[in-house]
Amino acid sequence: MAVSDAASRGLSDGDVLVLSDTLTGAYLEMIEGQFLDLSYESRGDISLDEYLGMIARKTGALIRCSMELGAYCGSGDAGTVDAFRRCGRALGLVFQVKDDVLGVWGDPDSTGKPVGADVRRKKNSFPVVHAMANASGADARILERVYGKDEPDDGDVTAVLEVMHRLGTRRRAEDLTERHVGEALDALEPVEMAPGARSQVEELAHFLLVRER
Repeated sequence: MAVSDAASRGLSDGDVLVLSDTLTGAYLEMIEGQFLDLSYESRGDISLDEYLGMIARKTGALIRCSMELGAYCGSGDAGTVDAFRRCGRALGLVFQVKDDVLGVWGDPDSTGKPVGADVRRKKNSFPVVHAMANASGADARILERVYGKDEPDDGDVTAVLEVMHRLGTRRRAEDLTERHVGEALDALEPVEMAPGARSQVEELAHFLLVRER
């Protein structure tokens, strides 16, 4: 259902205005997130908090918005809407961080990209931001050297992957996604849902956590 058609589906003018404002706000957040993502490309000092804030906007806004709008149309209850909003925000983070993991460690047969593809592109994804924020000594010098090059080669990619292994970067990313899947499902725990609906949300959350492409 398009927001512009909501009135013809029985929603009031006030409801349509709420839906429109919510969707417009999500669009603006997504644009802001995309701007931040582009502005971070030339920086090597992005903090984890900055990165997570960026993906909450770029990726999370529309996922959160879709669940929020559905809850509003389906219930109109403020508590239910807030629960789905929090669920969507958490799932947005799961989606993007998992995407970042696949961009570094994904199976080439599934992703269509070589292992370490995002390292070669010098993309500021979660694994890179985590490594940059936590590396010291020789590991920090390796990252500085590789990310100072125009085009990292296979040896550079291997060196960065070894740094990430020493720092436990992949485990940190996986812990984060698992925790936010738990937060997403916990947010909906008090919500009364139609038979089968809760299991569908659980299946979606599990899929975002384990997907291979």
